[in-house]
Amino acid sequence: MPQRICYLFVGPGTDTRSGTVGLDSACPLRLSVWVAQTLVGDARIQAGACPYAARISDGNGEYPRYVDARDREIMQSLTAQHIDSPWELRGATGFDLLQRAIATGRAFWQTLDGQALKAGPPREILFAWEALANGDQRLHCLTAGSLNFILDLEPAIYIDDASSETGLIDLPHTLDLLRRCWNRRAISPEQAAAFNESIERESHPAEFPKPRMLAVQKEARISLRARLILSAGPQATLHFVYNGRAVDGSSLSAEQDTVRQLDGDVVYEIERDRETERHMQAQLERFLADAPESSETWLGFMMSAVPALQAMGWEITADSRFPYRIAAAGDWYTDIQTDRRRQEWFDLQLGVMVDGHPVNLLPALVLYLQGAVEPNGGACLMGEHLLVQLEDGRYLPVKTERIRRIAETLVELSDQQGLGNQTALRLPVTQASRLAQIALEPDAPELRTDDLSLRTLIDGLKSFSGIQPLPAPAHFQGQLRPYQQEGLGWLQFLRRYRLGGILADDMGLGKTVQTLAHLALEKEHGRLRKPSLIVAPVSVLGNWQREIGRLAPQLTSLTLHGTKRKELFEKINLTDIVIVGYPLLLLDGEMLLAREFCFLILDEAQMIKNPRAKVSQMARALRAEHRLCLTGTPMENHLGELWSLFDFVQPGLLGPQKQFQHHYRTPIEKNGDGNRARALSRRIEPFLLRRSKDAVARDLPPKMQIMEPIALDEAQRDFYDGIRLSMHRRVLEIIQSQGLARSHITVLDALLKLRQACCDPRLVNADAQTRAIPSAKLDWLTTALPELIAEGRRILLFSQFTSMLRLIETVVTGLSIPYCLLTGETRDRVAVVDRFQAGAASLFLISLKAGGTGLNLTAADTVIHYDPWWNPAAETQATDRAHRIGQDKPVFVYKLIAQGTIEEKIMQLQADKHALVNQLYAENGASPAHLSVADLEALFAP
Repeated sequence: MPQRICYLFVGPGTDTRSGTVGLDSACPLRLSVWVAQTLVGDARIQAGACPYAARISDGNGEYPRYVDARDREIMQSLTAQHIDSPWELRGATGFDLLQRAIATGRAFWQTLDGQALKAGPPREILFAWEALANGDQRLHCLTAGSLNFILDLEPAIYIDDASSETGLIDLPHTLDLLRRCWNRRAISPEQAAAFNESIERESHPAEFPKPRMLAVQKEARISLRARLILSAGPQATLHFVYNGRAVDGSSLSAEQDTVRQLDGDVVYEIERDRETERHMQAQLERFLADAPESSETWLGFMMSAVPALQAMGWEITADSRFPYRIAAAGDWYTDIQTDRRRQEWFDLQLGVMVDGHPVNLLPALVLYLQGAVEPNGGACLMGEHLLVQLEDGRYLPVKTERIRRIAETLVELSDQQGLGNQTALRLPVTQASRLAQIALEPDAPELRTDDLSLRTLIDGLKSFSGIQPLPAPAHFQGQLRPYQQEGLGWLQFLRRYRLGGILADDMGLGKTVQTLAHLALEKEHGRLRKPSLIVAPVSVLGNWQREIGRLAPQLTSLTLHGTKRKELFEKINLTDIVIVGYPLLLLDGEMLLAREFCFLILDEAQMIKNPRAKVSQMARALRAEHRLCLTGTPMENHLGELWSLFDFVQPGLLGPQKQFQHHYRTPIEKNGDGNRARALSRRIEPFLLRRSKDAVARDLPPKMQIMEPIALDEAQRDFYDGIRLSMHRRVLEIIQSQGLARSHITVLDALLKLRQACCDPRLVNADAQTRAIPSAKLDWLTTALPELIAEGRRILLFSQFTSMLRLIETVVTGLSIPYCLLTGETRDRVAVVDRFQAGAASLFLISLKAGGTGLNLTAADTVIHYDPWWNPAAETQATDRAHRIGQDKPVFVYKLIAQGTIEEKIMQLQADKHALVNQLYAENGASPAHLSVADLEALFAP
């Protein structure tokens, strides 16, 4: 592209150094010369331009080759005035230079980025006097278009910004008079008469317009208010409204004692109230001490300062060009419509009406909860509001408290597909219960849908708090307590709306009774048209069979257990209730999968707390119309166990496992996030019923916890410390070489040996030297058991270690104390339990794993935990074998804790795990402890 000379003309209000519009309104027409690259035959600038050298030639009259003959003539004329650029153009000479530059086709007005100037026809220009708000008048052009007037040339010309045309001004009056009037800023009402006389002397009255004659009238000051005008820039202009007429505060000089306001042909003059003006100015400066420079500060001004000023009586208006206008929200809308093409999908829309038009809030809500909101991103946080930017540039404030809970649900639902700017969220019908929960939020708008089943579900969930207790069916043989009638009503509520649930009452409150009453009621109403399946630990199969016969004999039942169970398969379809043990889910899975059950009920449902376990996967694969979990401990160690249970009873409610980890487990367990814990509690509330004995069974006798510290004698202490030191070194070495995650087995083995050393050294080592070391706990039992039995106590003694029970067996045999024994090796559990309940023995030795669940031992009034376990829920379940409905005596619970040992540390971990459970159910904001390197150091500490 060749280099060419270009001419840039700038008029009043332009800066010749940069070729852009400036601020000096008094400068004449100026010309500067530039060098730019252009296409051949095309005057448009194709590459950046730079100013031509100050000296046009090299002194010898030589010019660069790109300076043609016309350019040289123009430059020689310019240098005849002076050497340096820019040049001021005036009179006839200036007019001639302008015409010659335009003829090159490379002359531009105001900027080199526009079109080249071209010759235009003469134009008749009409002028008139414009009255200003204060009564002053100034001359202005009546002719339409974007015209600039260059009156210093002879003849005068116009330049049209829109067409880049320039031509002569056709004036019906003298140019000198126009110049004098045009360059005058304004004339006051007092100057108008003299000015009109001068016009008459210099021109025929009809040739030139005259200012209006306005009367000035003094007026008493009645009122003074503040008006703030927000306009493009952005900027805020303060007006003082005297007697209902606004005066721009920036137009008032310090010397003015009055303000003037034009009304018709009268200029009203009012004495200024400077003190009030200063007070108003100070009020504004409190909010705008420094001119806001960012979106955040302007939005903050609109959200906080504007309401405060309006409360002071200020009038505030914003024109359409002000970029931070605030919109008012109307009614909210929420629509869930079925995808007609794909019936298994919903389309969700959530938003608010603004000026009669729907505004989709989904993208902003998701950004808000993901912490990605910012002004340039279409939404930002401002105090208690989320500001959503609308298409017309306005910001819509939405209270975060109103949308937070809804947004939490939406961001999880959209987590895997990404929401973007779409107008609807596409969701599978498996999320119906979660969609319905949006309608349950306190400030949620009415949820409308064309799907009848979803509408029914929503109505049912909304009426959740109004569920009525139900009495047991007529032929039920048991008496339901009031809270059990409420539980029956809740179970019927779940069945009515085809929802799954978890009955998680404390141990001993009769989950079995409520479940059997529920099934009996279903049969009474003819809804039990298929067999129902109860899956339970093998240890309690007999208890279920016995309770059905005792409480609901109208229900036929079939227990599938043992080697001959396959002979009973043909009777399944003729039975109301089929009872199987968890191991049979894997052994007889093919047979069970081939059937669809009415109810699928998991007793001691913590058995499926590991979602990856085969038994958990098999349970989820079974087909049933309704699903129910029974467990006193829906969560023993971490929230992942709760997710596994809900993935069985209500798939999709808590989202995929990875998503649940992100939204709940990590914030709650690692960060102690109380808001996330409360959100989870609200989500599961309709689907989980949990009552404590303290709350609903006040007629239960008291349970007294007794922490029994056991001091180790010198020999056992030395043995324990020897184990502690050696295992500590081993653990440190393995962690340093393999890391904590890969040292799991070594760590558990070390902790196991420490616990065994607290119970009895013989559990660690059975050699002759170890056998000579006494056991402080066993010594305590030797003294305490005879005394307790002499007081008439019936005792349950639990231990994690079956081998410890064997050692205790030897001691109680020597003491001639009758006892019963229940371990994993016990074959006829029912017979052993009946023997103890009948009073054949005062002491029941039970392994915690084998007897912690599924037993009703109300004959006992004393529980001894020989050794503590990490999980407090397991110990509580064991205790509740005695402290349950039917117990009529106070229950004493002894925990034997070896002083200065790992057992004291276990008690602290128990407290932390109990806090996690309370955080979920009681929302107390606690968080669980996790075994870290620091935790292990504490456990191995002396």
